Amino acid sequence: MPEINARAVNSTYDLLARAARQSPEREAIIYLPDGSLDREPVRLTYGDFLFRMTQAANAFSSLGLASSDVVSILLPNVVQAQIAFWGAEACGIANPINFLLSPSHIADVMNAAQTKVLVTLGPHPLIDLWEKAQKVRQLVPSLRNILMVGGDGNAIDGALPFDALLASQPGDRLLGVAQKTPDDVAAYFHTGGTTGTPKLVQHTHENQVHVAQAMASTYHFGKDDIVISGLPLFHVAGSMLLSLAPLSAGSAILLPTPSGNRDPLVLKNYWRIVKSFNATLFGGVPTSLTDILNLSDDIGLKPDGIKFCMTGGAQLSIGLQKRFFEETGFPVYSMYGMTETAGAITAVPRSTSPRLGSVGKAIAGVEVKVLRLQASGKLGQPCGPREPGVVVVKGPNVTVGYYDARSGLKGACDDDGWLNTGDLGYVDEDGWLYLTGRAKDVIIRSGHNIDPASIEEVAERHPHVRRAVAVGRPDLRAGEVPVVFVETKDGAVTSAEAIRDYIIENIPEAPAKPAAVYIIPRIPMTAVGKIFRPALRRQAAQSLVSDRIQEMFAAADRPEVVIDESCEHAIKLLIRCRNEAARGQVIDKLDAWLSQHTIEYDFV
Repeated sequence: MPEINARAVNSTYDLLARAARQSPEREAIIYLPDGSLDREPVRLTYGDFLFRMTQAANAFSSLGLASSDVVSILLPNVVQAQIAFWGAEACGIANPINFLLSPSHIADVMNAAQTKVLVTLGPHPLIDLWEKAQKVRQLVPSLRNILMVGGDGNAIDGALPFDALLASQPGDRLLGVAQKTPDDVAAYFHTGGTTGTPKLVQHTHENQVHVAQAMASTYHFGKDDIVISGLPLFHVAGSMLLSLAPLSAGSAILLPTPSGNRDPLVLKNYWRIVKSFNATLFGGVPTSLTDILNLSDDIGLKPDGIKFCMTGGAQLSIGLQKRFFEETGFPVYSMYGMTETAGAITAVPRSTSPRLGSVGKAIAGVEVKVLRLQASGKLGQPCGPREPGVVVVKGPNVTVGYYDARSGLKGACDDDGWLNTGDLGYVDEDGWLYLTGRAKDVIIRSGHNIDPASIEEVAERHPHVRRAVAVGRPDLRAGEVPVVFVETKDGAVTSAEAIRDYIIENIPEAPAKPAAVYIIPRIPMTAVGKIFRPALRRQAAQSLVSDRIQEMFAAADRPEVVIDESCEHAIKLLIRCRNEAARGQVIDKLDAWLSQHTIEYDFV
């Protein structure tokens, strides 16, 4: 891959301004108000986009914001979200927030960032962000101003109308805005779960510029590309990979309604949208690909040699990768990244055919190694080709650490600059990375990071529960869903259903609600007294497959599902059949379903 020098560009504003000045008349942003294709889209040229982004930076500056001050953005996938985000990075520090969070948790994030300005949606018949903002404003002492998107252009309850404030500012030059450097902080991204203590990943301008340029090079973005950006900006892939990277290269981005890839009408008309706008890159998290296959109308769209589908944010099963290609004709180009790496570590180049199960090669300027995991839990020497271990990464994409206004900046890397991703995998002889599981505990449901502790704390408040452990169980649509294993108190009389109902009633965040509860005699522990989560992940997968087999086969024909204990670095199940003839029948019925999950398995 070509070398990338992110330090040759000072900031994300400079990167976007350079693209705008090269082609001011080209379309930069296309926004679909709804997924029906009946309404005329909103279109912004690069000249328009630069003008309004500059107005936004000046507007924030006019409110007294300095380079180290924070603008939190609580917006769905609308044009103003793009303008506010990049304008905030030009003036101060952007903090995009998951608008699905509860008001109290939004306030926790803003307090950790010490937010001065909040940009959010005004009163809306279907979206409750205004109501959340009213609750939040009472909980964040640092908050000075709320800027309201939408409405009739008038102030409401002290909130300033965003578009009117921008209109009062010049858009041809920056006023009172300090010049950014590559080392300046560009954004704080919330990660680590939908509940619990906020964890803000610090991005510098160099982090973001490097990833944008590296991914633009990897995907060969150019002026003929139109990229469907269906992920919100609080998702690092939505802001970095599907917005900054294509915009830095002169491509257009298409925003498919405020709800993006979650909009049922967008999913129903997905291929019509691709065809109507001649989109050249589309996709999203694996859940989105599943939804596109299951919910979209098939109008016979075929690839024309330049369109391709990208996925990331969660592990892609080989079965889904095969199915998507077989049903659409589009190969799926996987990439791998995390919030701590500004969204990108590896990717499959556009000029290369994807390999089944691989997330590609390291992007330009980034080093990836796989290290042996020792019995002590510490990392050891590098693994050989195809030897599984823990994935570590180093490069200008990697964050310097986690920020909290109350405790300052906490480093994320070791003394040599290597970040432990917590993911397990191996590298083949050609440098392609394959992921096999996670050493870390986080549960990823449809791209949402869920801290298991947030579920366990609720479960352990149940009067009959002694100990609870939440893990991810493979799921056909969401990649994985949380399930809870509980050890009950001596003499307790309760049921798994009752405990699950209790947890669901007391967890406000929908992604964290468990799909199942399993009561077991004892929670498995390591020799040093730590909970052994891998055993529970395997047990959860075993239960899922056993339940499916019970539905599909009569008792006399059911194969047995056992865990392959020799497989240390992944979940592998053995489907034991009665004889060779039965094995063939079981494969015919079960293989297609199993292949859609991120589980290793074998029929024996």
